[in-house]
Amino acid sequence: MKDSLRLLVYPRDPNPYQEWLYEELERLGVKRRYVGELTGSHTLSLLLLPLELVALRLRGSRCLHLHWVFGFTVPGATRFPRLRVLLRWYFAAVLSLCRRLGIGVVWTAHNVLPHRPVFDDDYAARRKLTANVSAVIAHSSSTLAALEAIGCVLPETAVIPPGAPKVAVDPKAYSDAVHGDDHTGAAGSEGLLRAVFIGKVERHKGLEDLLQVLSSDDDPPSVSLLVAGECRDDSLTESLRQLAARCSVPVELRLWHQSDDELAKILSSGDFAVFPFRSVTSSSSVLMALAAGCPVVVPNLGELNEIPRTCAWHYEASKSALAVALRDAAGAARERRDEMSAEALRFARRSTWADAARATLPILQRVARLEPVNCSDSTATETALVSFIVVNWHEDVATRLCIESIRSTAGDVPIEIIVVDNGRVPDPHRGVQFGDDVIVVRNARNRGFAGGVNDGLRRASGVFVAVVNNDCRLSKGWLAAGMAALEDPGIGLVGGPEVCEDEEHEAADGATSRRTTVTVDTKRGFTVLGGNDVDRAMAVGSLNGSNLLARRDVFARLGGFEERFFTYYEDADLCARALALGYTLLYEPDMVIWHRGGLSSRRRPWRAAYLARRNHLLFVARNFPRTAWRYAFLRSCVQYLAEGIVGTRSGLRGATNPADRLDRTERSAGLAAVAWVLASWPQMLRSRYRLLRNGQHDDGYLQNIDALQHISVAGTPR
Repeated sequence: MKDSLRLLVYPRDPNPYQEWLYEELERLGVKRRYVGELTGSHTLSLLLLPLELVALRLRGSRCLHLHWVFGFTVPGATRFPRLRVLLRWYFAAVLSLCRRLGIGVVWTAHNVLPHRPVFDDDYAARRKLTANVSAVIAHSSSTLAALEAIGCVLPETAVIPPGAPKVAVDPKAYSDAVHGDDHTGAAGSEGLLRAVFIGKVERHKGLEDLLQVLSSDDDPPSVSLLVAGECRDDSLTESLRQLAARCSVPVELRLWHQSDDELAKILSSGDFAVFPFRSVTSSSSVLMALAAGCPVVVPNLGELNEIPRTCAWHYEASKSALAVALRDAAGAARERRDEMSAEALRFARRSTWADAARATLPILQRVARLEPVNCSDSTATETALVSFIVVNWHEDVATRLCIESIRSTAGDVPIEIIVVDNGRVPDPHRGVQFGDDVIVVRNARNRGFAGGVNDGLRRASGVFVAVVNNDCRLSKGWLAAGMAALEDPGIGLVGGPEVCEDEEHEAADGATSRRTTVTVDTKRGFTVLGGNDVDRAMAVGSLNGSNLLARRDVFARLGGFEERFFTYYEDADLCARALALGYTLLYEPDMVIWHRGGLSSRRRPWRAAYLARRNHLLFVARNFPRTAWRYAFLRSCVQYLAEGIVGTRSGLRGATNPADRLDRTERSAGLAAVAWVLASWPQMLRSRYRLLRNGQHDDGYLQNIDALQHISVAGTPR
């Protein structure tokens, strides 16, 4: 890494998970600094935060990692509603300042909404937050789906599971403690299993509901209960003590802060842990219990719903369902609890904090506009030479056929296949249908081709990365031809021709059934799939994103695809940036693919037409030289407006051919694209200037591709 990442963090929290992550990031060269701590007064430090950010930006910091928003509240805010309105405005102002200073914000979404109100309108504050950050990190796809459900428009997202809690509990000691001959429940309740609760005691955690279940006259569960955690709410403390006194089973309340050693002993003494949350997104306490090998009783809320049933008793969030789950846990045989304990350990250890740090670092580097580095573990046993990335959106049959062709072209070459499953409800068993050797990245929302490929790049470990459409089949010699071409270090990206197919996988009739190179109209910026057959390798001005092979470090230097394109023109933009960095784009005729095409666009024809026009304008604004981009941009905008108003491809000149008439879909799509441009003009200019700063813009772009394009611009703009 040329420059070490100077990471700003806000706010600091006593939760050890924050420190565990940054300890691993520091091992990877990150320099972190907590902000908002200039004075001993939280209120004064918060007021000085903008000045602190300005000073740190001048010293080179370009990334802020935001965890929670409770740092933007002040004492007394709960008593004065108008103060909470001002705090929300102040919060928005800080986000705006970060954007103007060039400080990218990465938000880790620990919860969908704060457990306690922070602002006058926490929903509006969340929407403002997601609209102003550069990336959102969540621990599961369900969190992203929940954010979208409350109206948040998400930028770049990543799902990064937390590492295993560093709990000093020996699983053998846990087993001996809960199954030894001298084991008794809380308060010496011999014969009763012990349920434990650990963590901060707050109202949303539902301990009042749990105690009401245990104090019920109607067959309460036969368990004892130990509650261990600090409670700062005096009224809640008194309520819990009164309910505990009425319980018909032994209950012990330790409502003060517990050290790590004390928590380890408590977890070792419990038969299972119970977490009766009323609302929650994620819980470090649950993960801590699982890491100690302690099975858990949890509601079907947020990320808890993704805990396997093999190590948890799940219930719908109600008192009656909680009572049933407690009875099931209390009645479980010792052998069953042993099995669940082993499964809990396996689940908790599925990821380490080193894994979380390696997945987080490229996002922070990209937001800070630093060149990403290979932060993979040198001791890892990864053997893949080539990583194939396939983005799937509700086309499982086509994806399986594509995977079969990948295995065929790979031969004996060690590969890994990464399927990015867009717009799916999380399902731990879903990856099986693509094969046991396939890595499946599940996205709760459709992140498009560009976002999907970037998600796959974050998981890729191969020296080379291949990007292919899921409706493509690769020829036998595809991989061998591509890898041979990349032996030249000056070649950045390599691709080849595609043969159009119909649904029966036969070559379609017509002169354009075989498409070769991609050309760029240097006057208006349209990308065109050429129809002439080219049978020799040559340098070109652009390549098709459905048929790409490159070294992984090239993708890292380019920063992957620009995700605002979603789909269409994202490949032309990538190629333009590669040319600006001095790479050669090579057309290799032996890298043949058979491409059905249009599987996704046929599902939503209007959106496909809209994205093609909108992204054409975005591509011109980002990549055309300063002497040509305004003319080409305005000319295209006028054309789309004229087409939308008149209804013909000839625009204001009227229709000279019935085939020139446009349907309602195409007319409205062009008008919508121009409207988007008007609304997003500042963001488009910032995007252009960012490429200039990063050296990924070349004012000689048009002259370069004019010299490289060996076939005429003919065909239909895509």
